[in-house]
Amino acid sequence: MRFHTPGPEGAPLTAADHTRAEEAVAQRARTDDPPAPPQAAGRGSGPGLLSQMTENPLLSLFGAVIAVLLGFVLTTSNLRISETNDRITSLESRIDKRIDRLEDRIDRLEVRIRSVEGSLASIDRKLTALIAALGKTEEVEGALSGDVSGVRTPQPLDEAVDPGWPES
Repeated sequence: MRFHTPGPEGAPLTAADHTRAEEAVAQRARTDDPPAPPQAAGRGSGPGLLSQMTENPLLSLFGAVIAVLLGFVLTTSNLRISETNDRITSLESRIDKRIDRLEDRIDRLEVRIRSVEGSLASIDRKLTALIAALGKTEEVEGALSGDVSGVRTPQPLDEAVDPGWPES
């Protein structure tokens, strides 16, 4: 039986070469090693974690560093979240205080507006009474009819108090 694959020296493999390869495979199969225990479902067929750690301590060190960093990241993100929640709570309380102060100011302004409205109503009643009283005078009746002879001309307040004012 001849294969067209070149051998180590570039020549095709012969039946003798093939026989030596089969013997090497059979030699490996005849070792006195006990059979490997069947693997549990879901587990890989590789070596266990403990044996990997003892065989490669650098890998174990990197794994521990990664685990510590992951824990650090999770812890610091939780701290940042709690700090953010504290800031939001503080901001909400400050806004609530400002809203309460604004509502108090609005209430005080409404009280003042009602007071001014009451004063205006009182002034309106007094003016109505004054107009009614003035309506009974001859000067008002003459002014309403167009007769201005009996109406006094208004004077500036300073001249009414001091007729010699302003002195030049």
